Amino acid sequence: MLPVPPLETERLLIRPFTMEDLDAIYQILDIDLLTADMGSEQAKTRAERERWLQWTIWSYEELAKLYQPPYGDRAVVHKHTRQVIGACGFVPSFGPFGQLPSMPSADQEADAHFNAQVGMRIEKNPYPDPSWFQVVGILENGPANALQTGP
Repeated sequence: MLPVPPLETERLLIRPFTMEDLDAIYQILDIDLLTADMGSEQAKTRAERERWLQWTIWSYEELAKLYQPPYGDRAVVHKHTRQVIGACGFVPSFGPFGQLPSMPSADQEADAHFNAQVGMRIEKNPYPDPSWFQVVGILENGPANALQTGP
């Protein structure tokens, strides 16, 4: 598999982690978000977070050697400050997008408002198969879709 290029918006860069990100991601995930409900994951010690980060970085290369899609965690970086401000999971989709009609979702007012702010549309698969491809959020890259939260 070819490496995935960084994803960019006007303000953000989503890129693979590096070991230089350890202090920032430890601060964010294990100190700043200590009391946040993050599912089953508990806060880690710095050593545990370092092992997780090393494993994450190794997975980029190892998945490529196995000709697997580049699944995994990525760093979310503020482009202007170059500061790591978060993490996100990256899951490339090779799904049958051609069978999705354009159907904006307004299931919840807050979701609809957020989707409009970031330029995301929700599409529903009109067919029962594949079962894992029933509702998809599509966010197109571009300056018009950058979330504006401040001045």
